[in-house]
Amino acid sequence: MKIHVLGTGHALALNNYNTCFVIEEQGKYMLVDAGGGNGIVKRLQLANLKLEEIDYAFCTHNHTDHVLGFAWIMRMNFHLYKSGKRKNPFTVYGSKDCLDAIKTIAKITLGDYAAGFLDNIILFKEVKNGEKINILGVNFEFFDTFAVDIPQLGFYIQEKDLAFCGDVPLNERYFEKFKNINYLCLEGLCSVTELKGGFRNKHFPIKNAAEVAENIRAKNLIIWHTADRLPNRAELYTQEAKSVYSGNVFVPNDLDVIDIG
Repeated sequence: MKIHVLGTGHALALNNYNTCFVIEEQGKYMLVDAGGGNGIVKRLQLANLKLEEIDYAFCTHNHTDHVLGFAWIMRMNFHLYKSGKRKNPFTVYGSKDCLDAIKTIAKITLGDYAAGFLDNIILFKEVKNGEKINILGVNFEFFDTFAVDIPQLGFYIQEKDLAFCGDVPLNERYFEKFKNINYLCLEGLCSVTELKGGFRNKHFPIKNAAEVAENIRAKNLIIWHTADRLPNRAELYTQEAKSVYSGNVFVPNDLDVIDIG
């Protein structure tokens, strides 16, 4: 399995695209979130990924930096279908709120064309907390992240022992479930130093995310959804995480590829 990192930035990132990625498994592809704009099309191109070969997508929640990019995913899929390049349906998984938002975006941006397009070439599959679905030939278990401001889902991939926790800290009620996990994917907004310089919101600083990983003895920690003020942020954030965490740390840059063993 590979994770093609399309973007690593938080909602207001300027130097990086918003956090989203493509999971590749056995020649099949799944897009996770789409960022906040038409930059998703360019990111796929730069990553040498063809949208017509991506048959699945998952949207974690309705924040702009995760859902608005689907406007362009819908539009591009429409043109791929009309040109004969898209052979398979494109299936989008998510909560009812996410799917309703994406449908609304598609209807607004595609107009009358959307009527025969949605629920035909574009399929919408609602998922709920605790639901297990085989996608890409592996088993996904979706879980409520218990975000404080808006409903949000993460997922656990059984075969790879990997948990993706959206863009909120791992809730304490999952500490036991994910103890000794192989890969833990967490958001980390910024360094402790940057936090003192003006960041005030619901997101974790890097050090706190790493402390959670150490607490549950995760073997590998992937940190993204970060600020992008610092030109050497990956190096600095990795160093801060390693100060409290004994496992392997990945702070990817946009367009990096992470091999999941």
